Amino acid sequence: MGQGRRLTNALIVLVGVLVVGVVGYLLLGFSPLDAVYQTVTTVSTVGFGEVKPLSRLGMAFTIALIMVGVSSALYAFSVLVEGLIEGRINELFGRRRMNHSIASAARTWAW
Repeated sequence: MGQGRRLTNALIVLVGVLVVGVVGYLLLGFSPLDAVYQTVTTVSTVGFGEVKPLSRLGMAFTIALIMVGVSSALYAFSVLVEGLIEGRINELFGRRRMNHSIASAARTWAW
């Protein structure tokens, strides 16, 4: 799978986690703005605390959201960093390979 496709998939998963988080908090009785706020602070691990007290079900949902959200955010970040590093490394190796080809061609034509 190509790098761009992997990054797209990672971002889709991350957005999906955010949507599930908002819907979950809406089902737990949060207002729409509170649900978005609670989801973003939970997934980003800012840790400001709950907007309103959580039931045991709400606590379990928040724990699951933290685990899945942080994992998907780290995966998306790692795919992004991998693409940046890999692109730079491929660029360096490509330049080295091109210089080697030019030098080989120059030696061949010099004879």
